[in-house]
Amino acid sequence: WRREPDDPRVAKLREALTIVAVPMLNPDGAERFRRPNAQGIDPNQDARAWVTPEMRALRDLYQRVRPEFAFGLHDQNVRKRVGESDRLTAMALLAVPFSKEMEDNEARVRSKRLCGVIRQAVEALAGERVARFPEEYNVKGMGEYAARAGASSILIESGFWPDDPQKQFLRRLSFVAILTALEAIADGRDDESPLELYDSMEENDTAVHDLVIRGGVVVVPGLEPYRADIGIDFDAPLDLRGGKIGALGDLTGTGARETLDANDLYLHPDPQALDPGEGSEPTLSDGCPASLTLRDGLAVSSKAIYHVEDGVVREWLTDVEAPAR
Repeated sequence: WRREPDDPRVAKLREALTIVAVPMLNPDGAERFRRPNAQGIDPNQDARAWVTPEMRALRDLYQRVRPEFAFGLHDQNVRKRVGESDRLTAMALLAVPFSKEMEDNEARVRSKRLCGVIRQAVEALAGERVARFPEEYNVKGMGEYAARAGASSILIESGFWPDDPQKQFLRRLSFVAILTALEAIADGRDDESPLELYDSMEENDTAVHDLVIRGGVVVVPGLEPYRADIGIDFDAPLDLRGGKIGALGDLTGTGARETLDANDLYLHPDPQALDPGEGSEPTLSDGCPASLTLRDGLAVSSKAIYHVEDGVVREWLTDVEAPAR
């Protein structure tokens, strides 16, 4: 806008549209990399009680502007996949409903058509990694508040892109999504987008694991060795921090952001990764720290191939000592 005032696309948008943007609604939460604000309340769940100053400010702005279109940009769980495929969702779109009956009015139909326009633009860059956000009505959501007030309300959720922990590529993808939508509105092309583009999007499926170690034999002191897959999830998946056991057993068909083939290897949990239980032998179970060594034999003295430390896989180095037992 200010950098390229003479660009024809900028001139067209300036002439056709009035654009009001709130770059960051929850700076306190952003500083802490969490959803709640300084009060400990998620502002995006406060569009009914209006307890948070952030949402009261947004409500007041909305009532002054009365927009025809409302865009909400969010981050979503990086573990979500497109349908039941192995493709992790880069962007999810939703034509936000205005009632719990999930019915359509003219404004929501325009939202669906705009989502179709965005889908085509984003898939040109990200391939088939665009999904439809689950169609649910949240009476406390700001997007629903805008839809109830008559706006065409569109949710854009940024998910996961490989080797992009700071989501820089996904930021560019969001920019393309917004710019494409604004140009379509300015040109009147949003009315031409077929509804099939929205309706045919696969929905965000259940979250996958951050890492699945497949095919190894688990060696826990006091138990017979047993073959099991191990699913690992991080508390902070973008930073790969706080890895814990999320599932244990036959995880065939269960998706993962990353997979480690442990066939012919033996999984020796570190002592701190075992649940001591109450008066029983230690066990490996959900919620335990994901710290274990993958060896080529049953014995703790056998050759170490990998060490997994709090969910992070490291190839074994000769100058690394094995965890004490």
